[in-house]
Parts: sequence; structure tokens; C-alpha cells
Amino acid sequence: MLRPPPLGNVDFSNISCGMGAVSGAISVFSNPGKYQVIGNSKPLGICGSGIVDIIAYLLVNDLIDETGLLKEPFIISAEKNIQIVQQDIREIQLAKSAIYSGVKILMNIAGLTFSDIDAVFLAGGFGNYINIKSATLIGLLPHELRDKIYPVGNSAGIGALQYLKSNDFEEKTVKILKDTGYIELSNIDEFTMEFALNMDFKKHSL
Repeated sequence: MLRPPPLGNVDFSNISCGMGAVSGAISVFSNPGKYQVIGNSKPLGICGSGIVDIIAYLLVNDLIDETGLLKEPFIISAEKNIQIVQQDIREIQLAKSAIYSGVKILMNIAGLTFSDIDAVFLAGGFGNYINIKSATLIGLLPHELRDKIYPVGNSAGIGALQYLKSNDFEEKTVKILKDTGYIELSNIDEFTMEFALNMDFKKHSL
């Protein structure tokens, strides 16, 4: 039985050649002969934004099917033994289904549809550097919101500074807190069903 990972712990640390976004990490991937490495050094592994690009490439080029089946390892660098294996695909499917399913459940609770959403702001390092087209193509982010997603970088740090420096911003923050509620998705029966339904990839254009 598939069990969704805790949303707060969704990451790419279980990728076989995965590593943090530091020097030596493949961060952007276009094809086997064209990728970018942080620090312009030889590749040592793959960080989150890179793995999302690679999965999108595999899907577009029919090297994996909608179920995520990878018939043989996909070699990125033979010299450094950097490759994508079947278990890596499964890890991405777990992450992407958990995120997409969480979004769907929260929207259902709020009584909203994708057409009601004006903008989605991605915070943090991963959110700032991820390729939106790749992320929506594989279903990590809802394809329906593809043109409404905006990376905002370190919003927590910027928000803390604005809160300390501006009385107006402090008032807005307090108002937002009053209008905000916490929802534990693991306590919602529909979440497990959504998670199972959203495991497969869906074909979208880049």
C-alpha cells in the first residue's frame, strides 16, 4: 500500500545521486550533453532543480511512461557514475503526488478551483531555482497553474525584516494570521485517495 510522505519532509535526499545545491551539483538539465553545474565544476551529483529537469526530459522523450517505468538506468555522466535509476523515479512520484494532492485537498476545503487562483508564490531556494515548466510537466506543481507561478526567493527572511521595520507591514501580518488556519492533511481521509490517484505522470507539453 502506498503511503504519502509527510509534506513537511518532502525532499530529494533519497535520490541515488542526489546532493544539495552546492558546488558540483547539476542544477539545470536540457539533454545528456547539455547541463549546468553549480560552480562550473565537474558534476558530482544532482540537486533538486536538476532532478526535476531530468525527469521532465525522460517523460517528454518517452524514456519513462506515465506509470514511471524506466527500463534501464539513464546515464548523466559515465565518468562520475551519475545516473537515474528506477527507484529515483519512484521517489519523485511520491514527492510530486504528495504536493499535488495537498494542493487539491486545500483547494477543495476552501471551495476553490484552479481558475480561482490568481497567483502561486514559491519560496525558498528550491522554489526560486526550479524550472516551472519542468515542475508542472511532471506534476510536481499543478499544470493548471503553470502561468500563475512566481518564485520569490527567501520570503521568510524578507518578511521578518519588513515586519520589524514597518508598522503597516506588521498590521498586515497580524490580519493575515487571523485569517489563516492550520490543516493537518494526514487527518483527512480524502488525502490518501488523492495521493494514490496522482502517482502517475500525465503527458503535458513543455
